[in-house]
Amino acid sequence: MQVPTLSSNANEVTLDLVVKDKKHKPVLDLKPEDFVVTDNDVPVKLTGFRFLSGNAAESGHLVTLVFDHFTGPTAKVVQVIALKIIKMLPSKGYSYTVLDIPGRLRLIQGFTDHNTAADAVKILTEKAAADRTERIQLTYTGGIVRREDEADPTVTKAAADAEKYLIAVARTGADPSGTHVDMKTRAEYQTLLTALQESQKVMQDQHTFPNLAGLLALIQSQQKMSERKSLIYFTQNMQMDSAGKEMVKTITGAAGKAGVSIYIVDLDAMNSEGRYQMVNALANSGKAFNPAPIPVSPYTTVIPNQQEGIAGVQGTPSAQGAVWGEKQDVAQMADFQRNGFDFKALAAPKNPMADMAKDTGGLYIDAQDSVKRPLEQMLQDMTTFYEASYIPPIQDYDGSFRTIAVKPVNARLDIKTKTGYFALAPGAEAGIRPFEVPLLRLFNQSNLPQDVKFHAAVLQFGELPDGNTSTVAIEVPISALEINKDTHSNLFTAHVSVVAEIKDKSGTVVEHFGENISKRGAVEMLQTDPAASIILQRHFLAIPGQYMLEAAVYDEQGLKAGAQRMVFEVPQSQASPALSPIVLVKSVDAINDDNDDPLEPMRYEKGKITPNLVGLIPAGTKNVSLFFILHPDPKSSEPVTLEMEASRNGHPGRRAPLPLKLNSAESAVPYLASFKGSALAPGAYEVKAMMTQGGKTASQELSFTVQGDRLTPGSAAAGGYGGGAVGDLTATSEANDTYSGGLLAITAVTNPVTPPEPEEIEKVLADARARAVGYTESLPNFMCVEVTNRSVDASGTGNWKHRDTIAELLRYRDKSETHTMLEINGQPSTEDRDALLKQKGSTLSGGELGGVLKAVFAPTAKADFHWKETDALGSGTVQVFDYSVAKDNSMFSVVGSNGVQLMVGFRGQVFIDSATHNVRRISLQAEGMPKDFPTQASVMGVDYDYVVINGHDYLMPISAEVRVRQSHHQAVLNTIEFRDYKKYGSAMKIVDFKPVENQKQ
Repeated sequence: MQVPTLSSNANEVTLDLVVKDKKHKPVLDLKPEDFVVTDNDVPVKLTGFRFLSGNAAESGHLVTLVFDHFTGPTAKVVQVIALKIIKMLPSKGYSYTVLDIPGRLRLIQGFTDHNTAADAVKILTEKAAADRTERIQLTYTGGIVRREDEADPTVTKAAADAEKYLIAVARTGADPSGTHVDMKTRAEYQTLLTALQESQKVMQDQHTFPNLAGLLALIQSQQKMSERKSLIYFTQNMQMDSAGKEMVKTITGAAGKAGVSIYIVDLDAMNSEGRYQMVNALANSGKAFNPAPIPVSPYTTVIPNQQEGIAGVQGTPSAQGAVWGEKQDVAQMADFQRNGFDFKALAAPKNPMADMAKDTGGLYIDAQDSVKRPLEQMLQDMTTFYEASYIPPIQDYDGSFRTIAVKPVNARLDIKTKTGYFALAPGAEAGIRPFEVPLLRLFNQSNLPQDVKFHAAVLQFGELPDGNTSTVAIEVPISALEINKDTHSNLFTAHVSVVAEIKDKSGTVVEHFGENISKRGAVEMLQTDPAASIILQRHFLAIPGQYMLEAAVYDEQGLKAGAQRMVFEVPQSQASPALSPIVLVKSVDAINDDNDDPLEPMRYEKGKITPNLVGLIPAGTKNVSLFFILHPDPKSSEPVTLEMEASRNGHPGRRAPLPLKLNSAESAVPYLASFKGSALAPGAYEVKAMMTQGGKTASQELSFTVQGDRLTPGSAAAGGYGGGAVGDLTATSEANDTYSGGLLAITAVTNPVTPPEPEEIEKVLADARARAVGYTESLPNFMCVEVTNRSVDASGTGNWKHRDTIAELLRYRDKSETHTMLEINGQPSTEDRDALLKQKGSTLSGGELGGVLKAVFAPTAKADFHWKETDALGSGTVQVFDYSVAKDNSMFSVVGSNGVQLMVGFRGQVFIDSATHNVRRISLQAEGMPKDFPTQASVMGVDYDYVVINGHDYLMPISAEVRVRQSHHQAVLNTIEFRDYKKYGSAMKIVDFKPVENQKQ
């Protein structure tokens, strides 16, 4: 089914105008002559203008409700305000979507009416309102402890059902029961699905908070929706660092482009007035200020040290301690001000997102105060407005962003509306990103540029459960691109922008794909893997008919472009039995569960197929694989057989059967076959697959070339066959690993993600060891903000309570790191780190800058590594190893509350980047502690990612976790984040720290 766009800019641009006077009162008698509209600075004439009050615009009004995580009385306040908002809005023309952000953007209810939206809000807040304790559950991912809010089964089920419905409608056009929805509804749900997917990507790519990533993704996805749009965000404790505030600016700009008005309902759990008085007292009274002490609990943790490996720090029992000492006074305030600390902003009770609400035509509501009047104003803004339309002065739909300005003739008027739109051809999505604009312009040229050579294909897989499915695949060889080699990190970077559009016979864009891709790898990979490439692949649904693929690639570093056009046809539903075209496999990568698409057509078991579009196999390649999809006749009871035969240089082999295990209900069966044994000999190969059922046979053929100019000694085709002919192609099995009559076999693949060869494993470990041991030497001088959230579970039953949040300035200079205290629980502090550690029941971690890496990879550790699996991490793959270090070789010590220091062995996992051979994740778990020792368990994990510092990419810690369990079952959890990396000496302004989010990484 072809899905129409919801954009209205093909013929007319529609504007919603909220007009107020200088006293912020609505203007009810505006006339067209009272204002001027310009489109890209060109005045336009209105084709329509009307005043609306109490009803939604003709195209409808979408209200998106987004909730942070709330508990106790605050959750009850949230419920009351949210239900009041829903109740006071008109019932006609309004559609509601309810989401929350428990570590990720999550759908609770999509596109519904008043009553159902109110029910969704109740589900989300009822149990939270009754629960006054913060409960956290620990999960293990890759050997690292992860923390997330304990799930309410009712909310979890509601979210699971809503997202199941969302995926079904967006992918198939029918709900889980099989009932089809109309095209407009499907397009709406596709928009919402895009928001959920993009929020994860924004959070990972930009290392930002889940709530900010979720808001940005939601707003960007709504760019293509023609309804009037309002987003109401219920939040609390929104303190931010400078990076967070920059993201707020990005969200504000995106909201202006999408025409989304943002309303912030601030339910800060802290007493904002009391907070202001405390800071004001410090700033103005000249007297010391001692707030009530913060309760702490006795515990012991593990501290990694970069110079000496892992060392223990003792924590002694105490009922309570104090953050602020008696000597803290105005002199400390002056010291913070000299270091750029903004106390006025810290003391301000207003949420940092308040300006975003104002700048998008929305409203900031402080729930600490009376909400009656602000809610009345919100109602007025959302139900009292003008609607204007005009024909845009567009000569060419080039995809560029066109600005809209509405200027009142009378300066006493304030008019709010969206700030622009994208000039797109009919049918194109409106969510065009800036990097796509110049590539879209290339499609208007009759002679397409050819400066970047790449390969493009449309791979058609026929009728799958969600419809007639094809995949657009674009492969850009690294050798065709400008390469940036960084001598600081010994890494290379290739950077391309890719855009592809599918157009139907009338020229309407039915599918649009775009990606800004940066590929990073070790410099030596350029020699060891000459076939390395950047690949974009996206699947889509299409009804039978003729289509055109237009694809463009821009080399961001070489400043050159290439583009292609190709016509293809989606045939009518094929008769059963049928085979899809055979795809030559470049690689099979492990699927990241967080980004798993169950409808991905090129999925096989737990792997995702990456196609080889070039048709060239490097000499010496082993395990060449082929992928295709079988379509047996589900109505037939006849058995299905599959046979394959291959030829090399025109010399055919014998047809041989392959094993099949089919479910009678299956109408589409993915299949992966492979040439097993040694590397294939150089030459031209042709492979044919034949599926037979009930006397009918379907077949497909594929040609490819193995590079090289002579037979490789020991290769599968060497010897025994005159002229190098291919031998019998006989399937092998686990029970019988032999085959008769030949030296070449095609077999069915049971485990698509195959282990690396032993020599490759050794290479990965050797490179990782060299990089880990020399890690601290490779680091530049820098500084960043380190934020530690500390939680305690007194009973060891999973009833975690957040204790405090500590923010420090981490400086790294001349291979040495120092910490300066900035805040404790959001309050400025100059507490010395060592002094804090000496306080009763206090602990902090350190040494993430190389200490844990040396503890595992130093030659003296003699770590025993065992390859476990290939896994997905972020947008790439990693090789996962289990390891252990014996006590005699260990640098890992634990200090108990009794003062005894114990050296222990340890084990864990390391995740090594397949492309760069750098460690991306590492975990350590103490072993062999005596039963009578105060500390019974100690686990630490660190995640690393690439951060730009002074124009270069460096692998830096981005998060870490430490967990310790005492013999009396008390447990401690520290979660650490590293933010706002800058070159040492850069101007850094530290304002308003946001506590570490409870999220699953």
